Amino acid sequence: MPPRPSSAARELLTLYSRAGHGEYNIGAFLRERPDLAARLGLLDLDGDDADLALQLAPAIGKCKRRVARDRVEERGARAERAAQELAASAQHRLGRVEVDPAILLGDLLADGSKKYVAFELTGVRVVMLRFLLLRARAALRGFSDVAACIDERGLHLTWRHGRGGLNLRTQLEERRAAVLVVDLRAPARRTSEAGPPGPMLLAEVLASLGVV
Repeated sequence: MPPRPSSAARELLTLYSRAGHGEYNIGAFLRERPDLAARLGLLDLDGDDADLALQLAPAIGKCKRRVARDRVEERGARAERAAQELAASAQHRLGRVEVDPAILLGDLLADGSKKYVAFELTGVRVVMLRFLLLRARAALRGFSDVAACIDERGLHLTWRHGRGGLNLRTQLEERRAAVLVVDLRAPARRTSEAGPPGPMLLAEVLASLGVV
């Protein structure tokens, strides 16, 4: 998670947003913090707030862009972590994969830069428009017993012990659109690399018994 702006930076941003002619709050604030004024490149603090706001504009703009970029990166990281958690907690049943609805309709949708969420099943890719999942989340807000499963046809949400249901069919994926991929393929069964032991020859059996 990116670091939050310091209390001094937040207060300066507030003063900047309220800057007006004939007020001298910014200068007074920065005189008490000479190190901050030096980092901002301000040497003359005698101007009013409107004048100092003009001098601060490039630095404030750079700071806001950095904060916005950090937020985008943090949301992307949250969505990626949620995709891994959803895959790790998935239950593979006959012909479907049951997933945690809290993760599915929660942090998995945090990354606003993604147009689609794609679920990789064994032999098929199920694609959902992110905004449809956001609508489903809004519609199901307040229900505590939501269940979710995915099969080759799409995503199926149920509530009230199955009395309510919503079926979202898989979508056509637009080429070059941003996609968050969730790997829900069934884990491969473990097999012994050496394979089953072969039959023992009669000589080997006799040797093991000490006969020969």
